[in-house]
Amino acid sequence: MTTIQFLHEKLLNSNKPLKYSIKDIDEFLKTQYKAVEIGIEEVDDLKKDPLANFNNIVKCYEISNAEVLSCSFSPDEVRIQGEIERCNMAYPPPANEKEAMWQNIQHGKLLRVVLESEDGHILSGFTIQGLCEKLIDQLFIFRGIDKSDCVLGNSIYEGYLKLLHKAGYI
Repeated sequence: MTTIQFLHEKLLNSNKPLKYSIKDIDEFLKTQYKAVEIGIEEVDDLKKDPLANFNNIVKCYEISNAEVLSCSFSPDEVRIQGEIERCNMAYPPPANEKEAMWQNIQHGKLLRVVLESEDGHILSGFTIQGLCEKLIDQLFIFRGIDKSDCVLGNSIYEGYLKLLHKAGYI
């Protein structure tokens, strides 16, 4: 049995859902990441983002707990954030709150998470402002996969199985 077949069997024999509710994700973010909910108006810049569906945004969060963030970033992410911080030292300090917020995101001191739902209950999309592969992987898992796509040979499904395994779900 190949690794993919093994992961497929593990998923079939588990009680893991293929989709996750906004309520479950909200609880996860607040518990695991100490995320603080913010208003949708805080992310109105996403109206201009062609990859975000602003009308489907249901929840927005900021993650700024230093202890949580230090455990969330990979060594490469920490290196990149440090390089950006060193480069930013050559420029004047941020002129306003918005610039300071973006600088904190660049330096790994803040993450913003925006959840989208087409039906108001199940995650259909997300945006992360900041660099955090661990959180991105988790949100891809929460976005889930359609049952009809759960067939061996489907590269999207096989990628999803690998992601579930990487995150310790199966």
